[in-house]
Amino acid sequence: MGPDPSRTRELIGRLKPLKAMKFLINSTEEKFGLVTLSKMKLAEFTFEGVIVTHYERFEPEEVVEAQRRLDEIFEDRPKVFIYPKIDRSIF
Repeated sequence: MGPDPSRTRELIGRLKPLKAMKFLINSTEEKFGLVTLSKMKLAEFTFEGVIVTHYERFEPEEVVEAQRRLDEIFEDRPKVFIYPKIDRSIF
């Protein structure tokens, strides 16, 4: 069984979305949400997907790390793969 999702919700409530995402992208903990949501074809809902989509709000190294994690999950994707876009901003 993976980490409790309520911990993530609590973190977002405590730090607000932007700071929570910055904390999570710099964390070395297991990326349970990334793996689970990616398997469900819902990568646009991962913190990594949000960071790549809204790159202007993050440090370059945070964007690179988010992209690296997505690339690792999608290493077998076609060359023309386009990451899903997020229509609603949470910021």
